[in-house]
Amino acid sequence: MATGELQLQGPDGKKVSETSSLNLASTLMPTYYERVQKSPLNAKLVVQFGPSETILEMTSTGEPYQQIFYLPKNDLAVMDTNFFHHFSLLLRLYDRTKGMAQAFNVFIPQEALPGTMNLQYLSSESVPVGNTTRELDHFQAVTDELEIEIWATPEGAVQRISIPRANLEVVRQ
Repeated sequence: MATGELQLQGPDGKKVSETSSLNLASTLMPTYYERVQKSPLNAKLVVQFGPSETILEMTSTGEPYQQIFYLPKNDLAVMDTNFFHHFSLLLRLYDRTKGMAQAFNVFIPQEALPGTMNLQYLSSESVPVGNTTRELDHFQAVTDELEIEIWATPEGAVQRISIPRANLEVVRQ
């Protein structure tokens, strides 16, 4: 199980609080995903990945919402864009022996959107992380809309993520 917690204070002073839980099979295939927003609104999103269909359920102050998806079962990764540790799971799906860009099926639950992400190993680089410089593997993840630069240890632990188009950089502390 992979879990995450997000605590932010917005520019208007309002706090944002969310948690996520992702259950995986031994093949790294997602089986269950849950995202709970505690503030500023209470909301819950649950995704159940079944053998033939994937069911997404959202509940908040309004009417519950349910949608069924028929997702490919090979190389599928959950990519909640608020929880950057999901990129570590994507890196574990990458087959270095094949090299080159590899296409992965992704599901973005908060947008109820399936898609494809191409991931490619670029090089090993000396990268500043915090107060030190580390030798890290540089990957690039590309969708129709974004290019995401990812630096990780050889074991796949993400140390730095950069999304230049969104002017966003995340660095592990």
